[in-house]
Amino acid sequence: MNNKMLLVIYLSLFLFTVFLMTDWESKQLSLKTTTSEHADLPQKQLAMVNWPKLSEAGMMKQARHQAILDIEYLQRLYALATDLLGLSDAASIARGTAIYHEIFSQDLKASFFGPGIETIQKTGIDGWLELVTGSLGPMGPTQHLIGTQVVDLDEIEIDDSGNVVKGEALLRSYLQAWHTLPDQKVWLALGTYHSKVRFSDGRWQIWQMDLELTIDETRQMNQ
Repeated sequence: MNNKMLLVIYLSLFLFTVFLMTDWESKQLSLKTTTSEHADLPQKQLAMVNWPKLSEAGMMKQARHQAILDIEYLQRLYALATDLLGLSDAASIARGTAIYHEIFSQDLKASFFGPGIETIQKTGIDGWLELVTGSLGPMGPTQHLIGTQVVDLDEIEIDDSGNVVKGEALLRSYLQAWHTLPDQKVWLALGTYHSKVRFSDGRWQIWQMDLELTIDETRQMNQ
């Protein structure tokens, strides 16, 4: 093969390589330009198309979070009210009674059960009030401590503004209660509140509450 032919081959390969590189750079430049010009287009399209769904999902998440907080607070208010009902002054009893009427629905069903005791069942807020005041009246001050709480939301519906319009839930709350007795003793009770809650008339309320006694102990104070 003579030199002229080799030169032609080398020149052809060189020109072909230059062509490929130029074409690749041109495509890369075109791609970058297109990407730069429309970088925000997918996000805008996504927002326009999915905004209602994303907004609804966000509102539902917030509504569920707030509902859980509101539901947990019902049992804490119950503990506060019960301690108030155990005091002897009229103002405390009135405040405790008012809280009961806030957190319970009028058709309340409540019970107290556990090992070694006969199950007690009451209907209506006044029925449970009668049991609580009758039981705590002879005692001294009490303290009902609410511990671990778990909320299971069975149903929740919201309106276009994210406000809850309907809902059902189960609330379980651990209890540790101290009751002072007249003979310088203290009655300690551990248990669990099993409360069924529903959203009605613009608020969450307990419509069924079952207090399960796990274990109890009476001990001498100051020991």
